[in-house]
Amino acid sequence: MPDMLFILGLALLLFGPKKLPELARQIGRIKRSADEMKAQLQSEVEKLQAEAEKVVPSEITDIAKVGNPLMDLREKITAAVQPTINPTDRP
Repeated sequence: MPDMLFILGLALLLFGPKKLPELARQIGRIKRSADEMKAQLQSEVEKLQAEAEKVVPSEITDIAKVGNPLMDLREKITAAVQPTINPTDRP
């Protein structure tokens, strides 16, 4: 609370009693504009998230149906190489 009184007193000295109300109105307008922009951005983000949630599950199921070619390749290579590796052959 004392900090706020100090800032108010300093602003009163710097801008004077006639300019202080106008300055407060301008600050209020700026804050209101910033809050409106924040709300608008938040609503856009929520819309995009909702769209992404609709799209992503269908694409995940599509990928699951196709399978993962890299994992299939790895399994085939492992199966082909495994019989040739003998643990007793290692130094």
